[in-house]
Amino acid sequence: DIVSSLLDLSRQTTSYEEPVDLNQVIDDAIRIMYNKYKYRDAIIKRCLDKNIPNIRGNFSQLGQVCINIIQNAIQAVPENNGEVILETGAKNNHLYFRCQDNGGGIPKDKLPHIFQPFFTTKPVGEGTGLGLYVCHDIITKHQGQIHVYNNEKGGATFEITLPLSQSALVA
Repeated sequence: DIVSSLLDLSRQTTSYEEPVDLNQVIDDAIRIMYNKYKYRDAIIKRCLDKNIPNIRGNFSQLGQVCINIIQNAIQAVPENNGEVILETGAKNNHLYFRCQDNGGGIPKDKLPHIFQPFFTTKPVGEGTGLGLYVCHDIITKHQGQIHVYNNEKGGATFEITLPLSQSALVA
């Protein structure tokens, strides 16, 4: 299953567009991330709406986004009682994907810079500062939006919205 998920997400295409099942993208990303969290006391809760339609987009690129967002959430949660909640749904002619964690959140002064290239909140040597920048670029190319905010009870939530009604990728 892991090899199959890796093959699905690693197709090297840049502007190829196809029907994409967002829930399948997330499931493949979780399978690939399994070794990152299997020994941690962390729960990954899936609240995936099984009735959402496919969107037009690039499966591989959206997989890169999901892996990065989920990986960041797993790294942010506490060693004990960590929780990551993944949610999908459809609203206002858009699909959404939310990734919520119960980590420490993102310092308010850093929130405006989170999608800038080479910006990282991680210690030196642990991050390049390119992951969220690339995510933002991919989502923008899919005519979507990506937002991040801190939760009232701690942790952060990343929310991605993607359009349902039109061709996603711009040549």
